[in-house]
Amino acid sequence: MEKVSAALCIPTSERSDMVEEFLVESSGYYLEAGMDIYFYDGSGDTKTEEIVHKYQEGRRIFYIKRPAEYNIYMILQGFGFQREYDFICLFGDAVRYTKEAVETIVSNLKLEYDMVCIDGSGLSKTGTRTFSEPREFMRECAWRVDYLGATFINWHTMLKDVDWNYYDEKYRKMQSNVLHHSVLYWTRARELSHFCALNLALEKGQEDWSPLKKSSVWYQYYFFRLWCEIWVETIECLPGYSEEDKQNAILKMGELCYMKNAKQFLVYRRQGFYSFRSVMKYWHVWKKVTCVPRWKLCLLSWVPRLCLDVVKIPMKTRLERFCRSHGRVIIYGAAFWGRAYAEYFEQRGIAYDGFCSTRRKPGKYEFCGCPIYIFDEIKQELDENIGIVVAIEHAQDVIAMLQREMNQRHFFYDPGLGKELRFQLGYQNGIL
Repeated sequence: MEKVSAALCIPTSERSDMVEEFLVESSGYYLEAGMDIYFYDGSGDTKTEEIVHKYQEGRRIFYIKRPAEYNIYMILQGFGFQREYDFICLFGDAVRYTKEAVETIVSNLKLEYDMVCIDGSGLSKTGTRTFSEPREFMRECAWRVDYLGATFINWHTMLKDVDWNYYDEKYRKMQSNVLHHSVLYWTRARELSHFCALNLALEKGQEDWSPLKKSSVWYQYYFFRLWCEIWVETIECLPGYSEEDKQNAILKMGELCYMKNAKQFLVYRRQGFYSFRSVMKYWHVWKKVTCVPRWKLCLLSWVPRLCLDVVKIPMKTRLERFCRSHGRVIIYGAAFWGRAYAEYFEQRGIAYDGFCSTRRKPGKYEFCGCPIYIFDEIKQELDENIGIVVAIEHAQDVIAMLQREMNQRHFFYDPGLGKELRFQLGYQNGIL
């Protein structure tokens, strides 16, 4: 089997805590798989630089301070590279893959592919398949390719001998440079005499966000502009694709990700950035980006936000009543959802002893400043005074184990509450 080289290129800015979490928790997966890691930092301070230097000794991790004239095309041209690579991936600083996912990705990076699109969302029915026609690949996968962290690009076919001045000039007048990489990918795909791409579907649970990622005010302000203006403009400007191809690609983003049903618009209403004004501003665009009819969009924009908050109160009341009925509280799950429960408990003045897990990562004995117990080590101590709060999204196996080991009155599980707490605390829940 041919050995290919690959680099993760991670643009970041003012997110030193997230960079450190990635270096501690995830970077080893990529380094063990033979990938190099580059951070392109636009922060105003030196925190990210100090953190990268702290963890890079003896490892192929590189720090680059972004210059004033920085744009995403500079990375695609190899800015700051220590050597040449077969594949490069523009990677979001909040994207997280499991070790198994990274191994699957690396085993599928083959020089016969011009692009390898990673789909760990579980949203599409495309599955793992190859494409030899750019138009079909664009219709099926454009919604995913734009996502930072989802696409590995073949350096030899897609990025060599590119007229960068042409691309800089052609797209300088676009509304935003957020999706410039997608423009290059799809234009280059049509320019190749022979095209071959792989859409690689991962197993459920192999892709996630960083537990530190929060929904930013910037993103909420920018949301509809990004998906109703910039995304539409980006796809519509692509040369060599039919109008039908473009419309299918535009609508698929809405159907699979951000605007697939009325429930999502209620979430945006609750977050405060969807209103009747939004409906009217994009009145002529909605049919392109969502199947939700415009009359229903109007009704959803009038729902009082207070009503949407009130319906979530009972689940939090049950949680607090459970915690206060036990002398000791332990959170089962030291990751994504565990952090949300811990922060919520601190806000509400609810004491908890720490976390427990089925197994512990080597050397990881604390989470959020509290100890992590192995369940097998503490199950002998379980009594009516101890309450376990299950903070795992897919917890069927854990629930079955707890039912065998203790009375059901002494553990709490609400599958929707973890996401609600993360929402309340301002964390990014990923694709809804």
